[in-house]
Amino acid sequence: MEEPVEILFVDDEPFVLHALERAMSKLLDGYKLTFISDPTTALEAAQKNPPAVIVSDQRMPELEGLSLVSKLRETVTSTKAIMLTGTTDLDLTLTAINTANVFRFYTKPCEPNLLAEGIEDAVEAWRRSTGRAKAKISLSERIGAAALNHLRLAIIVLDANARVQYVNSAGAELFAKEDGLHWGHEEICRASTPEQTKRLHELIAAAANNDLEELNEGIMAVTRSDMRRALCLAISPLEDGSGNMGGYAVMFVSDPDRPIIPDPEAIANLFGLTPSEANLTHALVIGERIEKAAEANDITVSTARTYLKQIFQKTQTNRQADLIRLVLTAGSNI
Repeated sequence: MEEPVEILFVDDEPFVLHALERAMSKLLDGYKLTFISDPTTALEAAQKNPPAVIVSDQRMPELEGLSLVSKLRETVTSTKAIMLTGTTDLDLTLTAINTANVFRFYTKPCEPNLLAEGIEDAVEAWRRSTGRAKAKISLSERIGAAALNHLRLAIIVLDANARVQYVNSAGAELFAKEDGLHWGHEEICRASTPEQTKRLHELIAAAANNDLEELNEGIMAVTRSDMRRALCLAISPLEDGSGNMGGYAVMFVSDPDRPIIPDPEAIANLFGLTPSEANLTHALVIGERIEKAAEANDITVSTARTYLKQIFQKTQTNRQADLIRLVLTAGSNI
């Protein structure tokens, strides 16, 4: 049986904590609820056994709520944080969102039903970020979640606003590293820099809205904070079983430091390509532009484009993003 999802409540005022216990015990049936009045004890408990969600008061002696969450973030990144405070200080709100990565921010007194709703939203976000999600959209009809979790390739489904709707196990592992791609406030996927995030969001919106002209090839590289090579992203519209666009984008992420790309010989065998076509395909999949791929294979760009048309025909794809997705998915099973 699945372990009950744990929610940790922290407030130094016993009567407030007791009131929370009475209200939440009625509204959050099926969860494991823990109530701790000492923030230091709560931090130690959360570090030892990370809860799905921590609900903390901000104004507490010795260790304020934001400090508690920030310290917890040093070792635990999966827990979603909800902050309660008696102040409407905007600067505090922004700090909570941007620095401590707080999921929700409520002023006290908070209506119990509203808080319970926020906690359930946070649990759903925690489930998705840790690969435990029951998808919001009918992904079971579009993609096999069990099969996706078996793949080493990171697969992420997003809506037109870049909000994460589904990640497979490899995608959850990628987000957990917080290097290159980030899953921050409001569950929005972001890249390492504002410029890359802007381009990423443009491609996701174009794919979700089936704007193929704006999407173009739907391929981009995302840099990482260390000296490791950039992540390669291929973004496409998500189709339902009838071939219709469902308003979502699917993103396939390959990590050059964890190669799952078949070599040219394997690509040739998998898709019935000639050696020249397989070499060109391999170059495109590892992130080379077609001009660079043509140069590396000692052919003209015109010849490379001719080969690419032949490759599309043989693989029954239409764009480079679809071709890359096909090869990466095949490679993840080799």
